[in-house]
Amino acid sequence: MKIQCPYCSGITELEHADHETLVECVCSRTFEINEQTVLEEYTDVDNSLPEKIGPYPVTGILGYGGMGKVYLGRHYALDIPVAIKVLRMEYMTDRNACERFIQAAKISAKLNHPNIVKVYDCGYLEENVFLVMEYIAGGSTRDLLEQSGPLQSDHASFIMLEVCAGLLEAERLEIVHRDIKPENIMFDQDGNVKILDLGLSKISGDKRLNRKTITGSLISLGTVQYMAPEQAVDAANCDSRADIYSMGVTLYQFCTGRLPFESEDHSELRRMHAQDPVPPPSLYANNMDPKMEQIILRCLEKKREDRYSSISELALDLEAVLKNRILPSTLNRKQIPIRKPFRGKNPAVPGKTVFPFSSILLPGAIFLCALLLAGGVFLLKNHFSAVENQKFLSGERKNTTHPLTPEQLLNTLAGEAARFAEKNKFEEAARIYTDYNGPFAEETRSKRILLAKGYRISAEFQLKVPLEDGEKTDKDSDRNP
Repeated sequence: MKIQCPYCSGITELEHADHETLVECVCSRTFEINEQTVLEEYTDVDNSLPEKIGPYPVTGILGYGGMGKVYLGRHYALDIPVAIKVLRMEYMTDRNACERFIQAAKISAKLNHPNIVKVYDCGYLEENVFLVMEYIAGGSTRDLLEQSGPLQSDHASFIMLEVCAGLLEAERLEIVHRDIKPENIMFDQDGNVKILDLGLSKISGDKRLNRKTITGSLISLGTVQYMAPEQAVDAANCDSRADIYSMGVTLYQFCTGRLPFESEDHSELRRMHAQDPVPPPSLYANNMDPKMEQIILRCLEKKREDRYSSISELALDLEAVLKNRILPSTLNRKQIPIRKPFRGKNPAVPGKTVFPFSSILLPGAIFLCALLLAGGVFLLKNHFSAVENQKFLSGERKNTTHPLTPEQLLNTLAGEAARFAEKNKFEEAARIYTDYNGPFAEETRSKRILLAKGYRISAEFQLKVPLEDGEKTDKDSDRNP
């Protein structure tokens, strides 16, 4: 079959595929096989599936990507299903493409992490090359968006936290992914997130990757709709902050169902990413969590020094969205204004500037005493208020009028829940909200359910993250005080 891309007019020959099948062009745009895009239905490549690719039996075809065809095969030694990627015909004579393909396999093989697709093997097949990878059966986040529409902020945070976990492992080996997008974030059959396609990755500090070699010939590696401004200019010198930008675009799409910038002209898209202000995602998502919007907009800063400084800093903020807490990055970025000391002229010494200590000591002492007195009153009031609130929450004052408003009640519940959350007892924290049945129960029901859900997602995420060496659970701590 011979098809033509409606965006770049490039002609590609591939094995025959059904009409209405989506394919990805080398220009990174996806289009449908139909009467308008098909030039010839059957060509010389429309033969039966190869029996084997290298030593691996082939059982079917999984699809077509920007660089090659992906077959379903079987590992000859492990007897498990595998995905076998083979370069497309137009790349066979491109030595740089073949070298980059093999380089991708070597980079990916160094990574052993539950959130990264495993690479088992690579090799040459006659004049072509192939890559053998873990088979992922659960579809991609692109499929999830098409089936379910935009995601809630907590769901998007949960997915991207697992992406962060995989990228942190890559960052440890100084590897930058450079092509984060929904198609490359997949789910296995158990629902675990897997990062796919490190084919565009770069190892930081590798002197072979310069303008005269692989990166130079393919200078803006990546997908232009998700590409950081600096990556479009010089892909060889981008770092993990380019991945952070791509994650921001992906989060934007997760929460709104659309991209921040759209154009069929790739040059115009690059200009928009580099110069145009990002439309706030809340314009397209009425129920957008303000904290999630803040995260997205910081990821999408034009200058990389204005974005999150690392994947781990972004992960902390995403975790705060799940736990309904203040974003740690906002606390770190707060700056205390520097106040200049008051200077006046001493009338006894004309023209000399001094600190007027005599004029501020007495008022300062009075102010300090007043502050201490007010603090004591505040602490006593809070003590008795806390006792009354505890009685109120436990039901002892269920039938009496309480001075709390619904908003103050939610704040009180939040304080109780936070005590458990600090000990990683997220289920107990969730029950603070779900078990409450006192005054304002009906008025706050929907908000309490949402807050409880956030803690339960944190509990699920906690089960997937192994404890660090030497770290004790709460139960261990109780047994060994």
